[in-house]
Amino acid sequence: MSELEGNLVNADGLENWIWDKTVGNPYWAKAYKRNQDEKNRLQSLFSLKTDFTDNFNLILRTGFDFLNRNTKEYAALGSAVNSNYRGNMNQGFSNNIEWNSDFLFNYNKNLSDLIGVGLSVGGNYRFNKSQGINQSGNGWRVPDFYNISNLENFNTGESFSEREVVSLYTLGNISYSDFL
Repeated sequence: MSELEGNLVNADGLENWIWDKTVGNPYWAKAYKRNQDEKNRLQSLFSLKTDFTDNFNLILRTGFDFLNRNTKEYAALGSAVNSNYRGNMNQGFSNNIEWNSDFLFNYNKNLSDLIGVGLSVGGNYRFNKSQGINQSGNGWRVPDFYNISNLENFNTGESFSEREVVSLYTLGNISYSDFL
């Protein structure tokens, strides 16, 4: 293996490797492959609880999550494991948003030293949106110029998803000596 460290390419300029094509020369990969993954994220949370009486309160919560992601990976010409020595590239750009809010009214009352009752009524709103563009291809036209327009063959795909959920719910309980 150490003989490959200083001898990355053969006489034809292809990746120098002595085993099968399922795993490439790690020294060649370090010199001629790149993998970038950049994430920018913003998260927020707001919560408020207000007591109207000793037995009755309201909880309000809202949260927001935004994620922007850019990825790019490529292998140069001559890669034994990437596109039959032709090299390849994959890149993607995506944005994801989630907004989640809820409210909950709570009423709790002890009817005696042993018996208590509770009732909760609430609702939730959730919004998700995701969109992205992905590109991939192979066959570099000009060596060492790693741009999608420099590939002989490439594909572009686009994705979009949006979902909105609104719900209401209620919950009641009876307790006996704080066991039920």
